[in-house]
Amino acid sequence: MPTHPEIFATLEHTITEDAVKTLASDLSEALGSDRLLDYEGMDVIVLESKRYYALFPDSLPRAESVLHVRPSTPYYEKGYERGNWPEIAAILEFLRHRVPEARVWYGPDGTEQVEEITRESLERLWSYWSQYGNRPYYEKRPGGS
Repeated sequence: MPTHPEIFATLEHTITEDAVKTLASDLSEALGSDRLLDYEGMDVIVLESKRYYALFPDSLPRAESVLHVRPSTPYYEKGYERGNWPEIAAILEFLRHRVPEARVWYGPDGTEQVEEITRESLERLWSYWSQYGNRPYYEKRPGGS
């Protein structure tokens, strides 16, 4: 089973459930509802309860509000070139532009590795993807070329 991306947005103030629902609806409409995982009917962007903060990666701030998005595409990074990077980047940029006061975080699920998304980290990932795309992954597979 592939590793999925974990995407978070942390805010130092309270965000309303209605604002989260609007974000979720707009993101779902922009990408297509099949491109995001619905958390057991909770929606495609979840405002996490503080009681679950202990389960989050250590590097993620325990801010007043933590939004959590799970795309359906696998994770993408150098060395793990499985996911649809342009789609992941669209989600990251959506959060950065729609919630400009938030800090946006990205990493693989099931690990303690999330990093804050900055212009530099986006540029690094775009540069890598534009040169290599998903080829390194497919070339490692049996019968890959």
